[in-house]
Amino acid sequence: MAFSRSNIWRVLIVDDDDTLRLLLGEMLQILGLEVTAAGDGAEALAQLAAGESFDLLITDIRMPGHIDGPVLANSARALYPAMRVVVMTGYGGERVAALPDDMPILKKPFRLKDLQELISDLGLASTP
Repeated sequence: MAFSRSNIWRVLIVDDDDTLRLLLGEMLQILGLEVTAAGDGAEALAQLAAGESFDLLITDIRMPGHIDGPVLANSARALYPAMRVVVMTGYGGERVAALPDDMPILKKPFRLKDLQELISDLGLASTP
């Protein structure tokens, strides 16, 4: 199960900040994507492990608990190698440096235009 089979690309967003998660979800819906959200890495990993199919995972790099963004990203890629993964951060440092070179980083704060360019660069359109 690499990609969803519906007419709309499915995105799983993961962030412990309720406001940012809601705002990002609304932005992605404006861009024509179907959104599911999780408040932390454990919740997201449970959804993925249960077989939910997503085309894109967007996760914050820093989250509470033992499943932060890099751990979630690597686990998601292990489960679904074809799923695209983007990491959001307002920081730099070792966590960013530890990410694979082919993993896009969405720098906070971002605008709808930035998100639209990222989605376009990833090859995701409102109709797969």
